[in-house]
Amino acid sequence: MSETTFDLNAYLERIGVERLPANLIEKLHALHRAQAYAIPFEVFDIHLGRGVSVAPAEIFDKLVGKRRGGYCFELNTLLGDALEAAGFEVQRLLARVLFKRESPGPRTHMVLVVTAEGKRWLADVGFGGPGIVDPLPLEPGRESEQAGARFRLREDARYGHVLERGDANGWAPLYAFNFESFTSDDVVVANHFTSTHPSSPFRGIRMCALPSPTGRATLANFELSLHRHDGTSQTRTIEPGVPYLQMLQESFGLILDADYEDLAPLK
Repeated sequence: MSETTFDLNAYLERIGVERLPANLIEKLHALHRAQAYAIPFEVFDIHLGRGVSVAPAEIFDKLVGKRRGGYCFELNTLLGDALEAAGFEVQRLLARVLFKRESPGPRTHMVLVVTAEGKRWLADVGFGGPGIVDPLPLEPGRESEQAGARFRLREDARYGHVLERGDANGWAPLYAFNFESFTSDDVVVANHFTSTHPSSPFRGIRMCALPSPTGRATLANFELSLHRHDGTSQTRTIEPGVPYLQMLQESFGLILDADYEDLAPLK
């Protein structure tokens, strides 16, 4: 979506931003954090049998117009288009997920590298796991405290840059990316695999996640968890049917334009 067609005002209303800072770096942080807190990561269209579009106009209609969420290809496409409309230089990249994997996965995660005042930043509001909520300077070894943890980039001879998350248990890799070029068809293929292939984790789990200034809410099928930055957490089981749809609205601001019975049964 080009700058001339992206409705920046509608986007800002969706993420709850009334006025943007004049300073570019402050503006980047404001947009990134606001979208991270306002638009959830969710994969319900997969379970509704609708498929997932990576066309920018359709993403905008779904996430802004219909006030839905999405996953990385949708969330980071929207953020990238918004940043370009706000005057930033944005590069889209594909990453390999490492989080909770014994070996690197395929390049099925989208991230952004944004240039502001001559400095490059990693931007990502589409990682379903415990990722960043603020842009991260593209400076290997430099740590950033955010979202109740520490984050850093580590250089890797084979995979380029590895994003790591640190807490009391040490450092854990989240994903790896490099600056290898790709085409829009590569995104279509990666999106198709992620949304349809039997080995994709999103095929077998109803997942939703939304960070906040105090913690992070996550849904895995019927288990709703709230993990707070102070180290406390709570989990409860959600009943199917109307209570499930009510939970989506109350915990994630998500209203599915469907009945509960339209969701594919879990296997």
